[in-house]
Formats: sequence, structure tokens, C-alpha cells
Amino acid sequence: MERENDRDIDRVSERASALKNITIDIHDEVGAQRRMLDEQSDDFARARDALRESARAFAQVVEQARRQGYFWQVVCLVFVFVFFARWAFS
Repeated sequence: MERENDRDIDRVSERASALKNITIDIHDEVGAQRRMLDEQSDDFARARDALRESARAFAQVVEQARRQGYFWQVVCLVFVFVFFARWAFS
């Protein structure tokens, strides 16, 4: 009976150790995922800032073109560029 109890204790100990290892692995994976999400958030913030700056620069070009009378040339150039980019990357 004592041997049976010792075997049961060993089995419970093995299972507890396995659960501990699984828990540690889950914790490590959650940490890695959190770091990845933080890095993606930083990347999106940089992309948002770059896009915002590009939009400001484009607005200035459009405003200057409107003042100097070549607004439609700029609009057509942008349209051609977008069409070409869409054709080239599809």
C-alpha cells in the first residue's frame, strides 16, 4: 500500500511539473506576443506620422499649384501615378 501511495505521489508530482512547464511556456509566449504587439504599435505610429507629413506636403503642393494655375496638371499627374502604381503592383 505504501508503494502504491509512493507511485501515486510520483505521478501527481510529474503532472504538477508538466503543468508548471506548460504554464511557464504560456507566460513566455504571452510576453513575446506583447512585445510584438508593442513593436507593431510603434510601427503603425511611425507610419501614421509619415502619412500625415506626406498629406501635409501634398496639401501644400496642391495649394501652391492652385495659386499658380497648374492645379489640374498636379491632379492629373497624381491620377496617372496612382493608376501606374496599381497596374505595376497587381
